[in-house]
Amino acid sequence: GHIVLEDLEGNIWFKSENGAHRLGSKGFQTFTVDDGLGSDNIAVILESMDGKFWFGHDNGVTLFDPAPPVIQNFTTRGALSSNSVRFIYEDKQGFVWFSVRGGVARYDGEKLQYFSGKQMSDFHPRLPDIRFPPEKNLTVNILDGGKGSLWFVGGGRHQIFRYKDGTFQRLSIWPDRVRPINRYDSPPIFGLDNRIFTVDLKGNLWLAIGESPIRCVRFAHQRLRLMDGESFQLLTADGFQVVEPNSRTSIPDSRRGGRRGITDIHVDSQGNIWFATSDAGVKRYDGATLKTFTTVDGLKSNNIRKIFEDRRGNLWFAGEQALTKYNGESFQSFSVTNVTGPPVAIYQDTNDLISFIYPYAIAKYNPLPPFDKGDYDGENFELLEGDKVLGGPLGDRMVVASTTDSQGNLWLATSHGIIKYDGKQFT
Repeated sequence: GHIVLEDLEGNIWFKSENGAHRLGSKGFQTFTVDDGLGSDNIAVILESMDGKFWFGHDNGVTLFDPAPPVIQNFTTRGALSSNSVRFIYEDKQGFVWFSVRGGVARYDGEKLQYFSGKQMSDFHPRLPDIRFPPEKNLTVNILDGGKGSLWFVGGGRHQIFRYKDGTFQRLSIWPDRVRPINRYDSPPIFGLDNRIFTVDLKGNLWLAIGESPIRCVRFAHQRLRLMDGESFQLLTADGFQVVEPNSRTSIPDSRRGGRRGITDIHVDSQGNIWFATSDAGVKRYDGATLKTFTTVDGLKSNNIRKIFEDRRGNLWFAGEQALTKYNGESFQSFSVTNVTGPPVAIYQDTNDLISFIYPYAIAKYNPLPPFDKGDYDGENFELLEGDKVLGGPLGDRMVVASTTDSQGNLWLATSHGIIKYDGKQFT
């Protein structure tokens, strides 16, 4: 199974093909269709702000209200168009949104309302003649766009929607050509494509197509100044190039069989946008200029796969057998030459200890001087390989997902079960 969340009472929840599982003060408990779930094949679990639990699966979605205990199932017999619920999101107003094949659904506390991809498209004021209608199997991720808005992002450039004030807008560039948004290296954990996109501090959507960073923002076009339109902008070394919805403007093709391109996008605490690339180092957009950092500047490798910012404002750039810290002025690299692949995840606990979770190893960085320097490879860095950790608790187990709880413990979902790591030992 995969670790999903820690609930408000400190219980850890897991999802699997055999039900939902809870580990807490009452021990390890499993919930299945015999307990009221619509299916045992759980894709996603969400605890909403009101303490209710939502279980998305291949037979719709199940709502569990623990006080008093009430279970309710929603399927195609009700408001859903598909029983495949792959993603659940709660917005700041407390509405719960569901990504289902073909569209999205919203629960307002009393009823469930479904919006098909066609309905989401029909609300767009400027693109009535889009050549690519939404696929019947359209599945979207959901992101907060700020100021009461939401972004719904699918796999292609004609699968982007914005929702605000009860109205959807479908956004599209190059609608006559299918070209997907870049994916992360790791496999999808929640049943969705791990597409590379994020939202900046102003609510603008950023996505990656090949080697090109694209920003989607509100704009005031002279001919459309009375409309609430959106604009796609291609970020280049010379600034932004506005791309109109039906423009023929091209973007650079990814070379080397499509494997070259942007591999991660990160918005730091100062509002800078960082782009990791597969062979050109990292790039930073500070709101005015685009600057590139490579091995010439101090990176360990130009093949960077993941960006992480710690609570002290340091940025970490992780790649294939490469790990570099950037403090805003200089770079410091650490030895991970024997590690396979980039990190699955990166976490920082309440004591500021940073853990880098690799498929077959864990690296730890303590920003404070270690008490026992003999345990560290380098000044504050320790690498725990699978066959060296307490006689090999990882062994040949591959870490596929992970999370951290409020106590700072790491929970690792591996190819052979769940492992807990408290910073000192694995259990």
